[in-house]
Amino acid sequence: MIQQSDTLTDTQVALSSNTGGRGGDPSILDLSKLKDLRLLKKAILENWPIAPADRPAIVAAVGLIANDPASSERKARTATEILLLMVKRNQELDREIALLLSQTATECATKAPHQPQRV
Repeated sequence: MIQQSDTLTDTQVALSSNTGGRGGDPSILDLSKLKDLRLLKKAILENWPIAPADRPAIVAAVGLIANDPASSERKARTATEILLLMVKRNQELDREIALLLSQTATECATKAPHQPQRV
């Protein structure tokens, strides 16, 4: 679950899993910093696990950075790339799920006992 804190800004995310190891407080991702944006991008590219409870806050924070006219060009571009990577990954997962469901349906249909036709 995402920790609520009055000290967090709109671009900081309190992560529910404390599995960091890069120094500082590993439970807080400060997406206003380019290095944290790049770390998030790497996490998405390499399919690091991101807790489902943390995803909405991450998307909201990245969206703010991508749409903020005050964001530097690098931050805005990196944030936009992150959002596109997230969409691409979700579409890939949707295709995989659809394929698995179609394979399961086909297997069930071929393994089902033959039903005599009514006349």
